[in-house]
Amino acid sequence: MSLSESIKAHRQRLRLSQEYVAEQVGVSRQAVSKWETGQSVPTSGNLAELAALFDISISELIEPEKYQTVKQAGKGCGKVRVPVFRGNGDGADAQLFQLGE
Repeated sequence: MSLSESIKAHRQRLRLSQEYVAEQVGVSRQAVSKWETGQSVPTSGNLAELAALFDISISELIEPEKYQTVKQAGKGCGKVRVPVFRGNGDGADAQLFQLGE
């Protein structure tokens, strides 16, 4: 999933309008639209604001597939992969563990 797809998916998941996201981040609605269509990318400061608004880490916003993969199976969820960090907390030794089916 690209950054633009991730931004759009998280905004839609929370049922937020582009206008609301723009107001919270301090940019125009057109800027949010451009981020979601891949015409431009947010600054590092705007990434931090988006992550806070979406209640996720910047890393999860940038590379969501490394943090969670959910396979829909019928009415419930199938497999979920979550990161587990060990060691000194720098993320260098992160491992993905699969939960579920």
